[in-house]
Amino acid sequence: MLVAAIDPGLMTGAALVRFDTPEGCTLETSTELEFGRVMLWCETFLPMADRVVAEKFLITKKTISNSQAPWSLEVLGVVRAMSLRIRDADIELQSPAEAKSLVDNKMIRRLGLWHRGGEGHARDAIRHAVTYAIRKGWRDPRMMPPDA
Repeated sequence: MLVAAIDPGLMTGAALVRFDTPEGCTLETSTELEFGRVMLWCETFLPMADRVVAEKFLITKKTISNSQAPWSLEVLGVVRAMSLRIRDADIELQSPAEAKSLVDNKMIRRLGLWHRGGEGHARDAIRHAVTYAIRKGWRDPRMMPPDA
C-alpha cells in the first residue's frame, strides 16, 4: 500500500509512504513545499498512490483572529481536485489531534520514517500516512516503545 499524505498550509508537508508488508514501511519521499509547488508534487506522486490523506483544516473563531491566510483550505482544494482528476478518488481527511495522538515523533523515528529539516510539516504528513495505515489494520513491531 502506497499512501500520499499532505499537511496543508503556506508551507505544505508532503510524504509518500510505502507500507510494504504487514510488518514494514519505507519513506519513498518527503518534503516541505511552497504553495506554488503543491500541484507539481500532486502530478508526480498521486498517480502512484493507493490512497491520499490530508490534515483536515477547519476555520474557527481562533483561526480568524490569528490569520486571514487561506493557504490550508486552498491547498486542500488543489489536492482534492488533483486526486479526483488523476485518481478519480477523493481524499481522506484526518484531524491534526487524531494523527498527533496516535503517531508521535518517537514512533516516526522507531519506524525509520524521520524527515530531517524543515519545520515539521513533512513529519506531520508522515504522521497522517501512518495514522491511515494503522486505521486500516497495518501493524509494525517497531510501533511500540522498546520498554513496552
